[in-house]
Amino acid sequence: MRFSNNLFFFIILLLLTSCFKEDEKVEPHPRGNITEVTIGLTQNYQYQIFYDLSDSAITGRQLKTSYDLLVDNSPGGWRVWLNSALFIRLAHTGLTDFGAVTDTTGAVWTFDKSDGDPDSNAVGVWLDTTTFESRREVMLLDRGIDLAGRPRGIYKFVIDSVNASSWWLRFGKLTDTGFKSIEIPKSDSARVTALLFDGEGSVLLAEPPSAAWDLLFTQYTTLLFTDIGEAYPYLVTGVLINQQSIEVCVDTITAFDAIDLAFATASAYTRNLDAIGYDWKRVQGDVTSGNVTYVVRSNVTYLIRESSGYFYKLRFTGFYSDTGEKGYPRFEFQRL
Repeated sequence: MRFSNNLFFFIILLLLTSCFKEDEKVEPHPRGNITEVTIGLTQNYQYQIFYDLSDSAITGRQLKTSYDLLVDNSPGGWRVWLNSALFIRLAHTGLTDFGAVTDTTGAVWTFDKSDGDPDSNAVGVWLDTTTFESRREVMLLDRGIDLAGRPRGIYKFVIDSVNASSWWLRFGKLTDTGFKSIEIPKSDSARVTALLFDGEGSVLLAEPPSAAWDLLFTQYTTLLFTDIGEAYPYLVTGVLINQQSIEVCVDTITAFDAIDLAFATASAYTRNLDAIGYDWKRVQGDVTSGNVTYVVRSNVTYLIRESSGYFYKLRFTGFYSDTGEKGYPRFEFQRL
């Protein structure tokens, strides 16, 4: 995804506003009760909150500003993702001299696609996938905006190498001629490890273990379209899924109460990262002035198939707290 600087700054303004024998009787598993949940992202959407359906529990929470990049923890993994909750974007320079890159002249900025397609990551293929030798390209990272909508600055970084146990990177501010080096150990307890560029750099686990969550409530960057079909990046608030544990089907026709296990079993599912996304609500009011309210689309039901074999149905019921503060998604779900 490529966009000009003029469009980027315009967007920033908007952001601020099996089988059984025949004679074998098989008892069906009991259908679950409806569970009602409120997720407190808060009014400025400062948190990322992880939720597990089988345990009906929040299993993780962090400030969305706690990291810049996510790196793959799998032994053979080499993919890198941006923290799209901050509107972070990246530009390739094609250069390998770290000190020589000191401005953004000619930069073509790109974002990760919100559907989670690894082949569309902004960082892309930074190494020879046969030899695993890094190209050592200097990449620019616009760190997006903080909780108040202020720019977090532009940095540059180089991925020097990766193996089955660690990553090694160099990074610094755009105008730095020197750099800081950091090792990021791979962890076998989570899908990814996170890196924050502040100070000397810090490493943290930005997700619970993969088996401990299904839904991530967060802001994220996606593509929206103008009335004439032109694409532009925008920061939205919604739900991303754990692609390792669940699949999703969106139904806008069938009544929530009419959806049963047979219906869910016969449905078609996707593992797109933004399969639930933000479109379960609509904006009502004047977007330009920021005088808007968010109204839940009551006809949208999400069917969820877990890797364990269980099915759920889920729908959103609100976006406000009991005191009228936005940023508190409310939903209900039931195991089928």
